[in-house]
This record gives sequence, C-alpha cells and structure tokens, in this order.
Amino acid sequence: MISDPLARALRRFLLVQRSLCVAYTAAIAIYGVVAIILAHASLGFAEGTAVLVLPLSIGAGIVAAVSVSYRRWVYSDANLDRLLTRPIDMMRLAKQPPTGRLDEAFVAGLDALSKHEQRFVRLFADLQTPLVINLVLNEAIALIGLVLAVLQRNPRLLLPFATAGIVLNIWVWPTADRLYTRLQARLLAVSAT
Repeated sequence: MISDPLARALRRFLLVQRSLCVAYTAAIAIYGVVAIILAHASLGFAEGTAVLVLPLSIGAGIVAAVSVSYRRWVYSDANLDRLLTRPIDMMRLAKQPPTGRLDEAFVAGLDALSKHEQRFVRLFADLQTPLVINLVLNEAIALIGLVLAVLQRNPRLLLPFATAGIVLNIWVWPTADRLYTRLQARLLAVSAT
C-alpha cells in the first residue's frame, strides 16, 4: 500500500502520464472521424493501393511487437534493478519544468519520504519517457490504419489498427500501486546484493 506522502509525491507524475495516455487514445479515436470524412471525399486514391494493405499490416504488426517488447524490457527485473541502483537526484525531480525553479513544497514532501519511497518517486519519473515512447508506437499502429483507410477509401480498415492502439494504450496505463508492490520486491533484492 502506498503511503499518503508518497501518493502526494507521485500525483504530479501520474497526472502527466495519465493525461498523455488519454490524449494519445483520443487522437486514435479522432482518426476514425478523419478516415470517414476522407473516405467520402473524392480523392481518387483507391485504385492500385490494394497492394499496400499487406505490407502496411505487417508493418503495423512489427510496430506492435516492438511496443510490447520495449514495454517488457523497460519493466524487466534487470532494467528496474539498474534504475533503482542509480543515485537519487531529488533536486532534479523538484524543478518545475517550465521555469526550472525549485518547488519547495515538493522538496519538503520528498524529504518526508523514506529512501525506498524516494527511489520509487525517482523511478516513477524515469519511467515517463518510456511511457511516451510506448504511446507513440501505439499511435503509429493507428496511423498506419488511417493511411490504409484513406488510401482504400474504406474507414472500416482503421478499426483493427485503432483497436490495437487503444488496447496497447490501456495496457501501458500507469498504476502506482501495482508498480510499487513490484518495486518493493526489487528493492529488497537490490539491497541484498
């Protein structure tokens, strides 16, 4: 169970990460509207583009495999152990991105945490970039479907690609409790070595 001080420290990271998940998923949903509109426009793409369906579908499958593999690597025991053993730079975490100024209230909140909780906050912040990479890969799958839907003038072609992108976005949804439970075990393993 996550303590209240730790939950407060994680709030800013969870807000950003969950906002990104929602934004990327909403973009995929918007592609459906775009595909419908463009399919009804007289663009003349449909002739001769059927040959692209298979290669683009295979490409989307490869992107999905890369997204899943990358996520599994990021959350692998070896990678988490590597991240957990790095020194903690709490001042970097406490800087407000737009201004670079130190957030004194955040620093005070971090000081109230145990070393394990501080490591967890740092790790949670470090996992923000891999989350964005996963979201971009997942959106790329939907974009491939959008390209096919527009070229074929058939919005239904987007459906499997958009579904895959959305399902993968749900899979990468950041949850602090589940990660914290896993990291407690990793911290014990790292501390024992």
